[in-house]
Amino acid sequence: MSSIRLALATLALAAAVGAQSHPVLTINGEAHASVPLNRTMDIHLVANAGSTAFGLFNIDPGPTPFLNTTIPISIGPNLLIGFQSFVMPPSGDHHFTLPIAQNAALEGVKVYAFVLTFDNALPQGFGLSNGADFVLVREPSAGPDTIALTGHGVTLDGSSNHAATLPAGQTLQWSVTNGPVGHAATLGGANTEFPTLNADLPGLYDVELSLLAPGSTGGATDTVQIEVFELQSLSHQHGDFDLADPIAFSANLAGPPASAFELVGIASGTTSVSGNVAAGNPVTDLLLKVQGANGQTIRRPVTIVNNVGASMVTPPLDSFAAYLGQPIIDEVEMLLETALSAVNLSGPLTGIPSIPVATIPGPFGTTLFSADVTPTSFSYDPMVLVDLTLNAGSAHGQITLNNVAFGFDISGLLFNAAYMDMGTLASTSVVIDFDFALSVVNGAWVTTVSNETAMVNGATLTFVGGIIPAAFTSGLAGTIVPLIEPLFAT
Repeated sequence: MSSIRLALATLALAAAVGAQSHPVLTINGEAHASVPLNRTMDIHLVANAGSTAFGLFNIDPGPTPFLNTTIPISIGPNLLIGFQSFVMPPSGDHHFTLPIAQNAALEGVKVYAFVLTFDNALPQGFGLSNGADFVLVREPSAGPDTIALTGHGVTLDGSSNHAATLPAGQTLQWSVTNGPVGHAATLGGANTEFPTLNADLPGLYDVELSLLAPGSTGGATDTVQIEVFELQSLSHQHGDFDLADPIAFSANLAGPPASAFELVGIASGTTSVSGNVAAGNPVTDLLLKVQGANGQTIRRPVTIVNNVGASMVTPPLDSFAAYLGQPIIDEVEMLLETALSAVNLSGPLTGIPSIPVATIPGPFGTTLFSADVTPTSFSYDPMVLVDLTLNAGSAHGQITLNNVAFGFDISGLLFNAAYMDMGTLASTSVVIDFDFALSVVNGAWVTTVSNETAMVNGATLTFVGGIIPAAFTSGLAGTIVPLIEPLFAT
């Protein structure tokens, strides 16, 4: 937590407050505020110089008629004089503070306030301010300051404001309030406990958390600072996969002042680094480590491919995937999920010819029951899941499609008479497994996919017309599923 800020922007009933004007009251910079427990409440009063002011508070909203006018809160048994009278200074502008106790019993309590001034400059001899109100909320926490790299989202920690335990209607709102000039950072999950900042430029970013009660416009905030760095000008001379021929590399670090910067353990300053690393593999990970001024450290593999476009003295024996660090694999998975979500997979499945799925002979050369299935539609949840697992020299992949619906026409003979119906095979998920490897053949990358299998889970079969007797339909799902699983696998 880098700072606690209470906005002091005055929200007035009039555009300007001059001589012979009624007083204007704001609390923590708002007319409708959320005030955190265990902090100090800022009360801001603008009134005529020399007038004598009284602050009045009540948990009952009012309003109350008073001498041909209206007091904006209730005048009743719960009325309190929140502060003793004082004389407004010559500036006509006065701030004073009240501490708020850390008492969970106060959370959610709404208080209404206004200020009464005795003021000879006003025709009636007194002034009534606008009504301001505030709700006591828990102390918001935007979590600890952190560190990130451009292009890689960083998750912020607002777990201490656990949404499930907030009083009804209270909400979290995160926003980027400061960053380098020209930035276009985005903030995902801005109303959740764990938002994700994606920064596009290196520099310092401030993200503010507001905890708002219903009807309030601000006042309870906390700010977290994120140091964002970017690896720039990374260059290397390609080796030839010979351990005796190292890769020479260099790189610069952009962003706020860092306390440490190194690649593969080599550190030559906090803004640039250079060195050599063995080139025994076609793909080499250089481990990047950056420590920010706030003491936070980030580590990430930087992958380089050796000998691009040149002939190889010794072709690699292992695959490209075997050398991908898991953080990179995670990003590859997300890219594949995005790509597959945009692909219409129904075409290959609905374009195949009819599939014979059942034949039950009857007496005297007749057919008791037969069924041919022709695929007509295929749908699934657009959120496709991809999981990649590294093995020595190869990798295993798994694609999961959820809420799958496979529509088809079904036709054949029933008691030796022709019939036709439509059906749907619904599945909770279809899981497609496969192995793959990337290798180098004649100087080019070649992808090999093998051992493709598919499993249909939680299958249920329904028909539109109800033509087929249950005695036959009960076993059709177990017959159709093994026939369509290879279609998914290919």
